Amino acid sequence: MGNAFFITLIETLNQISPMWVAVMEFFAAYGALLLLFRFFGKEGLFAYVAIALILANIQVLKVVSFPILPDPLALGTIVFVSTYLAIEIINEHYGKKEALKLVSLGFASYFIFMLLMTIALSFSPLTEAQVIESGSAPASFAFAFPMQDHLMAIFSPAPSIFISSLLSFAASQVVNVHVFSHLKRLMKKRLLWVRGVISSALSTIMDNLVFSVFAFIIFAKEPIGWDVILCSYVLGVFIIRLMLAVFDTPMLYLSYLFRPKSLRAPIPFAADTPTNSTESK
Repeated sequence: MGNAFFITLIETLNQISPMWVAVMEFFAAYGALLLLFRFFGKEGLFAYVAIALILANIQVLKVVSFPILPDPLALGTIVFVSTYLAIEIINEHYGKKEALKLVSLGFASYFIFMLLMTIALSFSPLTEAQVIESGSAPASFAFAFPMQDHLMAIFSPAPSIFISSLLSFAASQVVNVHVFSHLKRLMKKRLLWVRGVISSALSTIMDNLVFSVFAFIIFAKEPIGWDVILCSYVLGVFIIRLMLAVFDTPMLYLSYLFRPKSLRAPIPFAADTPTNSTESK
């Protein structure tokens, strides 16, 4: 019954415009992020980033046509960009050291996930002959026979994509953390919206550039020209991510309303007054 309900739900949502589904995903991702911060503090955001990185790299396998875009677009952007907000919230409330620790955790989580899934896929898949030999009814295990192929399609990306994703995430988020921290000191903890937009914009460019260069030039059998890389992959995706980065700004301010009880800093609304959040330098 549960499976039937899930299929019916998905089929119903498939009838909705992809734009509205994207809006739903935005509020679900960012709402979950803020609630985890509220109830679990920095540990909640550490868990969110680990989950979001894995999820974004699975979602990217699905390509959708959006009415406002000329070409179909791979999913995963909303979930991935939400990790920028999580890291900036950690940077704002706990300092650069904890933010860099979160980047390292995200890198390690994705690597370990792929390592363990590779080992799981290395087990020989169940066959109908093995089931018959064991004396069981093949119909009881019919669901398991095609699973190896399904899992291979999802969890066995080309090594070039896997390596490129890891490198681009690490490089872009280190830029994000250092730029945000530098601006925080330069602006004496004021102008939170300026710090958020600038750091997200620069790190987004770094992410797109590093991923595209490694995936489509260095590791590609047939490298793509620089003009296509810069215009389609870097600048094209950058515009979408920059729009999402702008939405990060109110979320950064909302993080003060959702801060856990352990943080007692004044809320920097309107005047953008300096904060006294607990930070690790």
